[in-house]
Amino acid sequence: MSALKGSTQAAIRWSLLVVIAAFVGLCVLLGIDAFPKLIDAGPQEWVFIACLVIGGLALSYVYAALRDHFRGLERLRGDVLTMASRAHAVIPPDSADDGGAELKQIHQAVRQLADYVKRTEAVPDTHLESILRSFSLPIIVTSPEGVVGMVNESAKDLLAPGALAVGQHISASVDADSFRAAVLSAGDPYRPVSTTLNVPDREPLAAKVVRLHEGGIVVHFLADPAAGALALEYDLEVLDPLPEPGPIADDTPLAALPMLVLDTETTGLDVKNDRVVSIGAVRMVGQRVFRHVTFHQLCNPHQPIPPAATRVHHISDDEVAVAPDFAETWGSCKPLLEGTVMVGYNIPFDIAMLRHESRRAGLPWQDPPFLDILLLGVALIDDLPNDNLEGLTQYLGVDVSDRHNALGDSLVEAETLACLLPRLKDKGIVTYGDATAFSQKAKRILDGQKRSGWYDDSAGIEQVEQAG
Repeated sequence: MSALKGSTQAAIRWSLLVVIAAFVGLCVLLGIDAFPKLIDAGPQEWVFIACLVIGGLALSYVYAALRDHFRGLERLRGDVLTMASRAHAVIPPDSADDGGAELKQIHQAVRQLADYVKRTEAVPDTHLESILRSFSLPIIVTSPEGVVGMVNESAKDLLAPGALAVGQHISASVDADSFRAAVLSAGDPYRPVSTTLNVPDREPLAAKVVRLHEGGIVVHFLADPAAGALALEYDLEVLDPLPEPGPIADDTPLAALPMLVLDTETTGLDVKNDRVVSIGAVRMVGQRVFRHVTFHQLCNPHQPIPPAATRVHHISDDEVAVAPDFAETWGSCKPLLEGTVMVGYNIPFDIAMLRHESRRAGLPWQDPPFLDILLLGVALIDDLPNDNLEGLTQYLGVDVSDRHNALGDSLVEAETLACLLPRLKDKGIVTYGDATAFSQKAKRILDGQKRSGWYDDSAGIEQVEQAG
């Protein structure tokens, strides 16, 4: 029904154009006194005009139906490209709404295939999880830096109930110095090393530490085992080391591009006078989002936050009253930016805010290399429903349930870019230089950003002009 509705609406628009064009054509053929001649026209002339209008309606309907059909095919192809490169990617349920019954059937078949593949791939994980739940000794698995990737219920109960979780640093429950010493003592991979770990407010705990070949660290404590099946919390992607950033050049492949996806919350949209109240960021390399390498900090703007801004980001004056100022907040975040490309939705706004805040605080500033998800999305997707982030995420099937603050927005934007990258590759956009040049096709958006004063800085203008 939606396909018929869309095609009918398009047909009406096109038929009106055809009728107007036909009337203008008749006027040209009949001369400047065409209208009186049409009034006096005989039945044959009116039959000809009626056939012309009906033919125009029919052709317009066929054109609209074919256009929607091929647009639907193109969108479905893009969704499949995303799924082929993203293990947890999904096909949006409405991606075939305007393509007709045949496309809906293909869409349903692809979704069923994707569900089958995911169920099949999950079987080994389910068995392995059941085996790990049977281990009664307290076990923690961390990255070499100490970020927890797996912890069982026995370990939580031993250390401090509620104090340790996946994604946190082990120092939440174990002395960081003793953990580092234990990691350094672990030699060859898979060879357990006996050690003791200091725990606040209690005696040191005997443990064995094993270094995994891939870089992870397994710690199991020599404590009384628990009884029964144990709850298990894990995210083993935390164990993957973050690749070292390298020099950024136009020929740097997007698949290996080190990025910092960043978002700011502010007191308003005036980049010269409004202030930053929160910064959130997450590291990303190609399509891989390193969710354990993040930054999120409130920032004291030293001016009241307007109620309209609070209604958007839910940050109040009381919350930022004890927060550090911009200089301290940015000083903590800036190391994550080194050797990366800054990425975000409408990212020139965030760059402009950071630029003015840095200059206001007397900090050195140089505009970083960047990619704008908005520009890329508008340049890539012809039938994008609207230009806001919600429209882009809905089109791509990105989960926005975590979008509630600067870090949540950064994570959503990172997933959005990860869905765009395989579609860009399909278009031949495979390097950073390709992407910056391609984004300039969204000229309407780019012109609006320039009018807003986000490119007033000479470095920002230079990058845009070079990319164009």
